[in-house]
Amino acid sequence: MKRENRNKVGTQKRLNSQEIVHKYQENIETQIDKIEVRADIKEEWTNIQTIIVNSAKEIIGIRKKERNDWFDDECREIILEKNKA
Repeated sequence: MKRENRNKVGTQKRLNSQEIVHKYQENIETQIDKIEVRADIKEEWTNIQTIIVNSAKEIIGIRKKERNDWFDDECREIILEKNKA
């Protein structure tokens, strides 16, 4: 499974919780109510986009990347030797 798909799966599992979804929606609504309406549509969209991303990070969280325990210094040295050739 590709990395980006693994991250989506983790996020989707969290969104299955109605409590998490409700908190996420409330957070977005609260933040949008706080911003001032701007005449510039690009600035307005940037504000909304920032609110959505920050709310997702805060409420849903960021899934930590899995580490490859098998990739160690020995592997790194072998790759460096291969690249020198």
